[in-house]
Amino acid sequence: MTQKKQKLPVRLMFLALIVLGTAFLYAQQAPSLTISNTKEETWGFSIRVMTQTFATETVFFSQTEGVTTFLATSVLLSQGQQAVFKAKGKTDGTRITDYALEADYNGKHTEIIARVKGEVLEVQSGDKRVTVPWTRNTILLDNNLSFMWQYFLYDFPYAGTDDFIVVIPQLILSQEQIAYPLAIQRMVECDGKVTLNFKLVNSMGVINADNRYHLFDIQIGATKVERNY
Repeated sequence: MTQKKQKLPVRLMFLALIVLGTAFLYAQQAPSLTISNTKEETWGFSIRVMTQTFATETVFFSQTEGVTTFLATSVLLSQGQQAVFKAKGKTDGTRITDYALEADYNGKHTEIIARVKGEVLEVQSGDKRVTVPWTRNTILLDNNLSFMWQYFLYDFPYAGTDDFIVVIPQLILSQEQIAYPLAIQRMVECDGKVTLNFKLVNSMGVINADNRYHLFDIQIGATKVERNY
């Protein structure tokens, strides 16, 4: 598959990218991962632009012998055409370390793999490969899937910083740079709710969660990501 065929529409990639957000939360005791106490769990998300639903997403977690794995599906509608993203992988307890994505759009099929190997994160699609340092503040995310932000909220108490490096594997399809700085600029906690202001590259946004790290929504301009369950 050539690089030209691999590319997703610019509008789709950009709109998905601007909904990215993160959270800076402080707690005296780190919250326990919900999925660590169950054999299976399902989360659901939706993305709206103004009043129109742009995407729906479901992710299913399971555990076998202490290893947490996940399967996620996101269905997006762009310019009257449907795009389907399917992801699977596993975590090391607090962070996603193994990630495989399959994207189908307009008759084209793309596969991307991101995997932690020692002190680097390797991202590959076809014969194209990019590696970035895997440090304590490195976050593996996807620009068309929201659940990874909720998972990141569970990891933050162990990170000890409000400055992160966001790695977005899908960007390997169109450019060499796939890692960007993210900074948490302000946090307000009131009545069991947390409101956070963040900056990712040149985009400003707000994330709302409860004080147990459960994501409510992320808002950037007219675009809103909501966790439904």
